[in-house]
Amino acid sequence: LRERLNKHASVKISVNDMIIKAASLAAIKVPAVNSSWQGEFIRQYKNVDMSVAGDTTGLITPIVKEANHKGLEEISKEVKDLAARAKENKLQPHEFIG
Repeated sequence: LRERLNKHASVKISVNDMIIKAASLAAIKVPAVNSSWQGEFIRQYKNVDMSVAGDTTGLITPIVKEANHKGLEEISKEVKDLAARAKENKLQPHEFIG
């Protein structure tokens, strides 16, 4: 599937990109996984923000915001951008915290 997708994609789609997309869609199908305890209630989120682990000078996990609404090419571009900026220590706090 990845090979077929990459024949038509404007950027190279990785297995990780496909996992990010699949996991974000799975989290929508099972809302309990995309929720958090807020002390007195459980908040279920409508969007899925996926953290992606990357090794720089230490482990950092930039966030692909609303991955459930993005296509594979958009996820691929965003992950590559986040990874490059993480290696240069140029990520903003909101891009890896939350």
